[in-house]
Amino acid sequence: MTKLIILSSFIILLTNSSFALTIEFVGPCDERPFYSKKVDATHAKNLGELTIEVLNNSQITYLGNEYGINQILTSPIGRESLEIISNNEMMSYGWCFEADGQILEVYPNEVSVDGIKHIKWFYAYAHYFNGNWIAQCLPSYARQSPFICSK
Repeated sequence: MTKLIILSSFIILLTNSSFALTIEFVGPCDERPFYSKKVDATHAKNLGELTIEVLNNSQITYLGNEYGINQILTSPIGRESLEIISNNEMMSYGWCFEADGQILEVYPNEVSVDGIKHIKWFYAYAHYFNGNWIAQCLPSYARQSPFICSK
């Protein structure tokens, strides 16, 4: 009987326990986050839902939904986010995310937050060269392009 009570208590603790994670947003030209917060993620279905909740609760302006973020604050979007270097090369800027230091090549709504400790959204670029996309989700703050950082 004692084992049953202990097991029942443990199951109740597991089902009622909450977990927190840190979510941060890093802008185009500075590797330091412009916003960082520890949040309770128990209720979130996925990373996309949690991100939208944090942006709304923090009153950070954005365009997007749980499937992806197009703009945060006044980051360039559309044609304004394309840096044309030459006829054969360009950089296309946008928002990427990583979970526990790993860039995941899926939509944020496809990522369960269960067990994740740290989420980082960062403004990044994809590099197009000679007909091929040769890199993606490279942090724009590491490049410091005048195209983005002088605006």
